[in-house]
Amino acid sequence: MTTTIDPTIQARYDAVHTAIMAGPWAQLQEWVDSGLAWHLEGSVGRAASDALSEGALVLPLTAHRDYWGGRIPAIQEVLDEVGSTGSLANAEFYLAASAA
Repeated sequence: MTTTIDPTIQARYDAVHTAIMAGPWAQLQEWVDSGLAWHLEGSVGRAASDALSEGALVLPLTAHRDYWGGRIPAIQEVLDEVGSTGSLANAEFYLAASAA
């Protein structure tokens, strides 16, 4: 099943994702995007979770399952506000603060 994403959200996602991939979090973002972060050793999953909470990373466009079968939501499934783990607003805030 393919989920259609609002073009405005897609544009924001593309801009944030590009900025993340140009920085030090690129490898971890790739692992979050592919779902691999949730299947590697525990410290990787914890680092990904912490970075998502912080706003250094964003959730992927598709949901994944972790090693134990828990569901990792897609970006469009979370509340889009600062403080919401993995959200675009949280990542935009983080990136703006990091650039200052």
